[in-house]
Amino acid sequence: MFKTFFATLLVFTFLIFPTLTRAQSDFSIVSFKQLNDSIDFTENQNKKIVLLKEYIAKAKRENNKEELLQGYRRTMLNSDKKEATIYSDSLLQLAFNSKKDIEIATAYQSIATLYYTFKDYKSSLDASLLAEEYILKTDNTYNLYKIRNGIARVKYFIGDTKEALKIFIQAEEYYANQDGINNQLGQLNSIISISKCFIELQDWDNVHRYNQKGLTLSTLIDNLEERAYWENYFSLLEGIYYFHQNDFVTAKKMLNQSLNMFIQEQDEINRHIVYLYIGKIYWEQNQHSKAVEYFKKVSNLFIQKKQINNTLREAFTLLIEYYKEEKNLEQQLVYTNQLIEVDQLLNSQYKVLENKIRSEHDSRKILETKKQLEDQIEQQETKSKILTISSIALVLALLGYFVWNKRKAKHIITQQSQTIAITSHPTDENPEYELPTNEEISSEEEIIIDDLNINEAIVSDILQKLDLFETEKQFLRQDLSLKVLAEEWDTNTSYLSKVINTYKKNNFKQYLNDLRIDYAIEKIKNNSSNLRSYKTDALAEQFGFNNVRSFTDAFYTRKGIKLSLFIKECMQNDA
Repeated sequence: MFKTFFATLLVFTFLIFPTLTRAQSDFSIVSFKQLNDSIDFTENQNKKIVLLKEYIAKAKRENNKEELLQGYRRTMLNSDKKEATIYSDSLLQLAFNSKKDIEIATAYQSIATLYYTFKDYKSSLDASLLAEEYILKTDNTYNLYKIRNGIARVKYFIGDTKEALKIFIQAEEYYANQDGINNQLGQLNSIISISKCFIELQDWDNVHRYNQKGLTLSTLIDNLEERAYWENYFSLLEGIYYFHQNDFVTAKKMLNQSLNMFIQEQDEINRHIVYLYIGKIYWEQNQHSKAVEYFKKVSNLFIQKKQINNTLREAFTLLIEYYKEEKNLEQQLVYTNQLIEVDQLLNSQYKVLENKIRSEHDSRKILETKKQLEDQIEQQETKSKILTISSIALVLALLGYFVWNKRKAKHIITQQSQTIAITSHPTDENPEYELPTNEEISSEEEIIIDDLNINEAIVSDILQKLDLFETEKQFLRQDLSLKVLAEEWDTNTSYLSKVINTYKKNNFKQYLNDLRIDYAIEKIKNNSSNLRSYKTDALAEQFGFNNVRSFTDAFYTRKGIKLSLFIKECMQNDA
């Protein structure tokens, strides 16, 4: 409790009084352990970088080479690509200056992890091989197999599955014969990788065998949360196994069992692999429309975050197949274009490697399909234009006939009235005789005009993205604007604004504010993370507002009560 309080106080001091971060004397009494706690506690990435740079500065002032290596390593792994490269050079230089093979190997291993994160698998593999070269000069067998696992992981992703499998099996056997929790976790990691390799090789007996081995080993972990993580991961792999055994009931049960953990861990790739396989179960059961709902989740992940792997690629081929069955050329073209973009991204990650995700033949085939779809849509549009013009001409002709017929009828009635007027003058028996009035023959029907004037597929796409935007609480981002969102969603501000106005009954700013305030009301009511004790500026930042005034104004507009009074009422209700 005391450590958490101190870490909170330290971070708060750094953020509220930024001048302190530039004063060396302010950190003279702060230990590296305390700085580490503050860094771990901070979730804001920019604030974390500020603390990491102070960590490096402190290590330099105290000439502490060991902590400086740690500072470079952590800052590198938390920076963007450009800055990370600079820190990796500093890390490597300091490691070589130490003249310790273990430090050089560890530095190369960290750089391999960095390149792997940026999906530069060639550079990651090169760095891992250099790490192996230096670790072999030591007697550190644990780190040797850790590095070799990294090598195997890259080989798995570039398609060299059999070679990766050999390394993973060797690592698993090594960890199995060692004591301690780290070796136990190393063995579990290796078993997962082995199972995934056997899935690629479609060796289902071995997939099931290693999954069961992993599940058994998971039960030996004392920490319940840690145990649940591994059990749920193996549930995913078992779900895939049972799917390929056509046991869809067990497969769906195992997949759903793993889903909550991936959501909690914010593991988007594995979460969407679950969605993919649940969709495939419905597909195999001929519930195609239900399957498509899950495949579209994968599509939305790619649209929103450009996250994809070769397994998830199948969702796009099945979406294309579905809309081909539905004879919906527009949606076929939408997902064909997405598939082309997916393949371009996947191939770019492997551009310097021999193993391509898709062959040139496959790429040409997809492009030919795209061209055929575009030609068919163009032909349909031409036919539609001709039909529209013909329909307009027919309507005009009918309208002309209607007007002519109406005038003719009016003329006849007038003539009849004149005849009656001549032959039937008023008499004493009928002194109030009047001519009959004309009645309307028909009335014009109201023509409804679509004010949106946007292609249905585009509207559907934007609505799907808005649903995901609300579900994943993306409205809490502080950098949001209509322009930013339109660019991210590959549309224009006019379309996005019209769809929000029409379907959300608000302009973009009010729509965004309402989402944020409704979420804030819910969280403050539940007092999540002790929000009621937060200052107003901290609450504003928490819920996506750039300043206190815009937050409080939006809150009052939405709730009809001041924020402070609302918090007070909540506290009284809970008392």
